[in-house]
Amino acid sequence: MSKRETESRLRFVPAASSSVVQGLAADSSSPRTASPQSHARSLGRVMRAIRFEGFGDPSVLELKEVCAPAAGERAAVVRIMAASINPSDVKNIAGASKQTTLPRIPGRDFAGVVEAGPAEWIGAEVWGTGGDTGFTRDGTHAELIAVPVESLRRKPDTLSFDQAASVGVNYMAA
Repeated sequence: MSKRETESRLRFVPAASSSVVQGLAADSSSPRTASPQSHARSLGRVMRAIRFEGFGDPSVLELKEVCAPAAGERAAVVRIMAASINPSDVKNIAGASKQTTLPRIPGRDFAGVVEAGPAEWIGAEVWGTGGDTGFTRDGTHAELIAVPVESLRRKPDTLSFDQAASVGVNYMAA
C-alpha cells in the first residue's frame, strides 16, 4: 500500500470530547477474516499507536498495531483520551534528542482514564507529562500508556480531557 493510500485511510473521530486516531478504515475489497492482530486486539494485547523507527520529518510517523502495555506492581495502564503535540515531540522525531531509543511511540502530555493497576486508581481520570516518556519509553500518541503509579495525578474535574492534555509541557513553555 502506498503512503498516500495509507494516509487516506487514517480517520480522526471524536472520542469523548477529544479527537484521536481511529485507525485504518476497513478495506472493502478484501474478505473479512480474523487476523492474529484482530484476535489479539479482542483480548486486549494489541493497540494502535503512532510510531517512528527512524528520525526525520513527520513523514517517518506511521500508524501501527503494537503490543499493548501491561500493568505491573509499580505501573498502571491509562487509556489515552487526549494527547498533545509539543515542540519536544517534533524535535524528538527529527533526531534532536540524543537519548531517544528506537523504535519509539512519541508524545509526552496526556489525559486519560486508568484501566489497570492499583484498585484505588481504576476508573480515575488522570493527567500527566514529561520525564522519559516518548524518549526512552513509549509515549502518549497511542491508545494506552503504562505510567509509574507514583506519577499518577487526578485530573481536575473543571478541565476537559483536551484541556488537561494541553497543560503539561505546552503550559510550561508558554
